[in-house]
Amino acid sequence: MLAYVRAIGMTLLLAIGLYVGVWIAFYAVPLIAQSGRLIYDLVRNLWTGLADLSWYMLMFTIFGSILLLYTGTLFVGTPVAVPVLYIRAWWRSLRNLAAGFGWPRAVALTVVVLIVCAALFVLTNQQPQRKAFALLETPPASLSQPSRS
Repeated sequence: MLAYVRAIGMTLLLAIGLYVGVWIAFYAVPLIAQSGRLIYDLVRNLWTGLADLSWYMLMFTIFGSILLLYTGTLFVGTPVAVPVLYIRAWWRSLRNLAAGFGWPRAVALTVVVLIVCAALFVLTNQQPQRKAFALLETPPASLSQPSRS
């Protein structure tokens, strides 16, 4: 039973990791495209402003720039690293389940979990805009007379 629960959890982790990886990629890809220019501007501004800074502001600027670049690399690397880590963990879990119960059961469990996850995503992602706009078609005449649905 524990192997099934682990396989279900790892499949959900895989689905969530891929979903989050895609969302982060929407922000990381433009950052990658602009990273060369950002680094160039950072170094140029740092170099031209060195004469005007005191020693403690200079150290703060240098260390802050290093931390900014480090954070940028984490942000850029996350859409690649997270799916790879989650896929590898899911594959290990699937192989362990298949070793104990056979490949057809392991694959069927994964497919069922993904179908249930997709169905729950569609069911819980109902947007109320159409109903709200329909209610706003005829605005109430006064504050004491709201429209009821």
